[in-house]
Amino acid sequence: MADVFKRLAQTVIGATPVIVYTAPASGTGLIRRGIAVNTSPCDPTWFRLWQGGSGDANMILPQLPIPSCGRAEMTALLMLNCADTIWAQSQFVNAITLTFEGLEIT
Repeated sequence: MADVFKRLAQTVIGATPVIVYTAPASGTGLIRRGIAVNTSPCDPTWFRLWQGGSGDANMILPQLPIPSCGRAEMTALLMLNCADTIWAQSQFVNAITLTFEGLEIT
């Protein structure tokens, strides 16, 4: 079977850290691209990401500001093994839509 890149997760994040993607329990998740869109027409806001938990030691992206109606695109390769997680938080509730694209190998 051929490996196919696909949307791994798409969600609106809030002001409390939450899990936005979990790798397959018996495989690997490869995140190749992330897109964060600020859907607020009035307010600039920030978001941040963690891998494997929401503590400071797990932070992979500190507060990244996005202007109102703006976007940020990340093109890094993140490898997650066996149910590893990506966590996200926004400055405001319902202001950031976060999308991850990549590959799952099971």
